[in-house]
Amino acid sequence: MSPRVVPLQQPVSGLGRNEVQKEIERVSREMATVAVEAPANVTDVIAAHSARIQELSQALAKVPAEETAKSIRGKTVAGTPAQIDKLVEPGKYYITKSRQVPNPPAGFFVMVSKTGSKSFYIRLQIKDRETGLTRRKTDMALGRYPATTLTASAQAACDAAVGAARGEDPGVARRERKAAVAGTPTLREALDQYVTWTEREGKRTGKAQRSAILHLVDDRLHATKIGMISRDDIVPALKKMDRDGSPSSARNTASYLSSFLRFVEDKTEWKVGSWLGGYRRPAPVAARERTPSISQVRSIVSKSREAAAPWGNLIEFLALSGVRVGEAAGTRWDELDQNVWIIPSFRMKSGRAHVVPLTAAMSDVLERQRQVLEEKGREGSDFVFTTNGKQAVAGIGTKYYRPISGEFTPHDLRRGLRTALAEAGYDRDLGELILAHARAGVHGVYDRSERLDHRREALEWWAVQVS
Repeated sequence: MSPRVVPLQQPVSGLGRNEVQKEIERVSREMATVAVEAPANVTDVIAAHSARIQELSQALAKVPAEETAKSIRGKTVAGTPAQIDKLVEPGKYYITKSRQVPNPPAGFFVMVSKTGSKSFYIRLQIKDRETGLTRRKTDMALGRYPATTLTASAQAACDAAVGAARGEDPGVARRERKAAVAGTPTLREALDQYVTWTEREGKRTGKAQRSAILHLVDDRLHATKIGMISRDDIVPALKKMDRDGSPSSARNTASYLSSFLRFVEDKTEWKVGSWLGGYRRPAPVAARERTPSISQVRSIVSKSREAAAPWGNLIEFLALSGVRVGEAAGTRWDELDQNVWIIPSFRMKSGRAHVVPLTAAMSDVLERQRQVLEEKGREGSDFVFTTNGKQAVAGIGTKYYRPISGEFTPHDLRRGLRTALAEAGYDRDLGELILAHARAGVHGVYDRSERLDHRREALEWWAVQVS
């Protein structure tokens, strides 16, 4: 005897969402049984069951939104930030419709802990893809309030509910993402492979791009698997670089990241997120060159000694050494070895470690900065130029260098040094080596001899001119 379709016992208007869902599940089970038993009138019976499921599904869509919460046992709260802010008593509060959340999905709630923290969840009923029956129920965390907004969590809850109705299990997806992350290399390892690929393609910019990317992000990310790195690790650092007066660097670094991510997508099987999603690069600035004279650099050095630390000390250190801002800003005490400073390769534009002879004037700046850290109780910091003792400054913002150097940027100081050396009769190759410019062919071999004593002599001469 074939199973029969039992009609609804109540008008749809009198049923809550859960009751309608249960009826859909009951009819689905009957239909599955019919398909297995295969009676003579199987086609007609399945058609009748399918029509009933369609009718119930349409009825489910018409259940008032308020019934979503009423059909579930528990407290309710209107879906507005103001109402959620008022919640104090620990417990589970199902969210009802509001202007901000006009159609909250069934099972969407906020949990208030004993400590007062609030987090959003969605109670999911994960369906079987073949039978349509509920296979598993689970609470999926959506984020902590207010870091995760109500509207964002409501959208995530809707997306998760739709996925669960299709049989998508967030637990399985989470495990798959975790497995994908486990198979990715660290950022430094990935960038090393990127450099190898660029060189194989005949491109010479890979090392500089690697250095710029590693300098941009927090040091802890160097050894982090790229599958675990997110937009929140990248975009705020780019925006800070722009705010600090380096829009060109921010734009160029974003371009380097785009090239690296294209390599990851096209040439590897690694899974990474959207690191630059929604980021708008700063508009390009018209190129211009200004070369300060020796007297102008002398004025900058004098003003830097009157400026607040670490900015004044950093600007003077740049003027005396001729290095780039990023190369000096990240200086660590363990890079300073008696009378030389060894800049690691990852912070160099060329991608090669660079040895800088420390002059007496540079050593004086470092000693003043050490005293500043001691006075502020940060003598244990690993970094020379730091404002909090925990991390190096990212660069020098316009508001710090403009009162000291006027129209000249920190990079202009390098140009001033190079011009002064040439005018004083120092050879071109020595100037290029002091500035750590990449040299090819015979010059590259010649530069590897370091010429440390010659460079020290030139920089000592420079210090006398500008001090």
